[in-house]
Amino acid sequence: MQPYHTLSRVLPFPDANQKAWWDKLGPMLLKAMQSQGYDTEAQYAQLGMVYKCVLPYLGEFPTVENDATRWKSFLCPYGIPIEPSLNISQGILRYAFEPIGPDVGTEKDPQNMNIIQDCLKGLTQHDDRIDTTLHAEFSSRLLLTEEESRQFATTGQFNFGPGQGMHGFAVDLKGSRPMFKGYFCAGIKSVVTGIPTGKLMLDAVREVDTEGRITQPLDKLEEYSANGIGKLMLCFMSVDMVNPHDARIKMYGLQQEVSREGIVDLWTLGGRVNTPTNQEGLELLLELWDLLQIPAGPRSVAISHCSVGQPPEYMLPTLVNWTLLPGHSDPMPQVYLVPFGLPDSHISDCLVTFFERRGWTDLARDYKKNLASYFPDIDFTQSRHVQEAISFSFRKGKPYLSIYMSLF
Repeated sequence: MQPYHTLSRVLPFPDANQKAWWDKLGPMLLKAMQSQGYDTEAQYAQLGMVYKCVLPYLGEFPTVENDATRWKSFLCPYGIPIEPSLNISQGILRYAFEPIGPDVGTEKDPQNMNIIQDCLKGLTQHDDRIDTTLHAEFSSRLLLTEEESRQFATTGQFNFGPGQGMHGFAVDLKGSRPMFKGYFCAGIKSVVTGIPTGKLMLDAVREVDTEGRITQPLDKLEEYSANGIGKLMLCFMSVDMVNPHDARIKMYGLQQEVSREGIVDLWTLGGRVNTPTNQEGLELLLELWDLLQIPAGPRSVAISHCSVGQPPEYMLPTLVNWTLLPGHSDPMPQVYLVPFGLPDSHISDCLVTFFERRGWTDLARDYKKNLASYFPDIDFTQSRHVQEAISFSFRKGKPYLSIYMSLF
């Protein structure tokens, strides 16, 4: 804990909210980095970036007392504006966050858009490797214009529930140098324009991809998304903030009818992808699905946030993303199994069993111990919210899993 304690003694905190966020995030992120073998330089560098570039944009620190009045982020069921995750296959910690502006929810900033450029400026000043070219292209197409923002604000109250927002960032903590990507949610733009979310994003990608480098996988995804089972809905996308020729574009969807058959449909694009690698990955994905025993059935997307301090009030849809890459005719799937609402002890047991079957001895031995160290105040025999989702992908003959975690 030395880097956290050292920085806590020397860094100034301009207000109580930022100090509270630091005391919540700092120990958790540090313990996660230490458990994954980050060296001391990387620990200081990454905590320093959180202090400088993230804490000022997290808004009110969530409490039971302010839960009804604070701005709720689209990122998490509890409306928390930052969501850590751990790529346990590669030992990489990451987090996504939605910058929260000082005037959020008022007439000055009804959709929480005013702070985006200020936060982005801070990130680019911190790391000059960030390339904002594609971020700017998609911002101009998927964020509201000033006129649309005014129009939207006068049409009535919009339910800014889980998954219903505008924009966020994700940070991969690779050693001492982070990697960044931007998220764009198309739901509000769809309401304003009357254009379905999927079409908004697909059209934006085609316009930006002027050389047609990802036309093949994009065409295949568009055809599938119009016919996928389980009430599939494309809802947001992400883009790497690197040189455009090296950037990955990912399209995200929600499958509202959760089932084993739906998982197969997402992974194979309704049978359109049937390569040996795809089938090998599918076998492992279904093994994980069978272990977790997530109840099948319909899930609503028209939901409100859960209340801080209270157990989950619902279960969530299956999430998926497809990576679109030049030179790949098929979109590359990553399916998120979402056991949010099931006992955390059950989820941990299932994951350990999966690790043991893969021969991941160290991971199977340490997973529960490490998870408990990240959240020392949580009773994992009672909690049902910490391990929100488990993402699964399969690349070059290997499964890759990430665990998405709720801080509250």
